[in-house]
Amino acid sequence: MNHGILKRLAAAIIAMLMLVTLASSIGQAESDFDDDFGADDEFNIDDEFDIDDDDDEVDEIIAITYSPNTEFYQEPVTETAMKGVSYYVRGGMFSNPGFIFNGWNTHQHGNGINYLSKYHIFTSNTILYAQWKPNKQRTVAITYKPNYPRGPSNVIDKPVKNSRYEIRYVPFIAMPFGYIFNGWNTRADGRGTLYTPGQVIKAAKNLTLYARWRW
Repeated sequence: MNHGILKRLAAAIIAMLMLVTLASSIGQAESDFDDDFGADDEFNIDDEFDIDDDDDEVDEIIAITYSPNTEFYQEPVTETAMKGVSYYVRGGMFSNPGFIFNGWNTHQHGNGINYLSKYHIFTSNTILYAQWKPNKQRTVAITYKPNYPRGPSNVIDKPVKNSRYEIRYVPFIAMPFGYIFNGWNTRADGRGTLYTPGQVIKAAKNLTLYARWRW
């Protein structure tokens, strides 16, 4: 037999042996995989890597609104809280002449849930209405007059007689267009006693103050 033919035959036999060995290795690997997972097992990436769907949840923010619940206008106050997380309810933050603050309620007329100034847990947006009880102590009247044509209604404070009282800024909803507030006076024409916002006085007797305006 030709020597070249023998070499080619030997090379073919070696190649066949290598293919047989490779096929045997692949078969063994498949068998090991089936033993580990089972032939009918479904591979779930969430199970393998313990993916927690809750990790992407964002804490919900809710609104707690405090309503003054008074006959004259005062701006409500709104704060944010985390749903289901302890939140400290504020104390009295509004004034109501002749009355004393008496806690909060979820109903304007006190027919809902009462809340005191301490920690509470809220799960939804909530409006808290200030509750008031009559002040039986003797009071005096501090009356603020807008002092311009077709102005808003007077504002009256009723502090306890002889108590410390701070003169207000402008408690009216509207002011005359083009004018700047220029303090208070005990006379409409400005010829009386001048009072300035923030001034602290002793509420010894009734007092009427007229707003002063300038261009």
